[in-house]
Amino acid sequence: MNLMILSYGFANTLIIILIGLFIYYLSFLYLVRFRRTRIDLNFVYSVIPFVFIGTIIRIMGDVGLISARYLEYPLLFGVLGVVYLFVFEIARLFSKERYIKHITIIGLILLLPLLVWLLFRISHWLYFFEILFASLLLLIFFVFIYSKIKDFNMFKTKINKLFLFSEILDIFATSFALVFFGDKFVEEHFFSSFLISTNVIWFIVIKLFVSLLLLYLIDKLVKDKQENHYYKLLIIVLSISTGGRDLFLISVV
Repeated sequence: MNLMILSYGFANTLIIILIGLFIYYLSFLYLVRFRRTRIDLNFVYSVIPFVFIGTIIRIMGDVGLISARYLEYPLLFGVLGVVYLFVFEIARLFSKERYIKHITIIGLILLLPLLVWLLFRISHWLYFFEILFASLLLLIFFVFIYSKIKDFNMFKTKINKLFLFSEILDIFATSFALVFFGDKFVEEHFFSSFLISTNVIWFIVIKLFVSLLLLYLIDKLVKDKQENHYYKLLIIVLSISTGGRDLFLISVV
């Protein structure tokens, strides 16, 4: 049985990206321009529990616990985005200063029962920790190497480190799944599928290069700190959701 069966071709991938970016930018205008929210690392942390909620719900569909018909990422995370905004408004009613912290707490409370269910399903802890360890090791390597370059500060901020870690996790989890569990996993996206079918090493190298280039371009071109962090948050959400899904599925198959 293939756990990942949806195929995203070029046309529908492009449509999803354009619609997603438009909605994402509207949410930025709402949060920053209208609600005067500060997009910083604490805001990013408040979003991550909701990302994991979506990831685990998707995994429930993958293993057949619930119907996967309406659980594809564009729709699922659209719904979770609305849930986040609802929690956001509720939290603001109770505190105008600490509402981001309250959102994080609410997100963690909602996540807890799903996380407990998932942890009890994991049977291959070795795979789980191997991928996490490899991801952390490569992150440390990049941070160390770039720290030796004079006047190069791309990895001085925590959000940039989180950006890179989420990308590395996604790359390693996807590669591991397709190399060692090719009978159960199918790459969903046409470009990644093409690279992996050619050579998995090329997939890892090119994805890492694109990730570093994207991070560099965001820092170079997006000078507004709010927008800068918001674009990075988009990549973090996408990488954690897909990488986390692969990581956990590998551990439960």
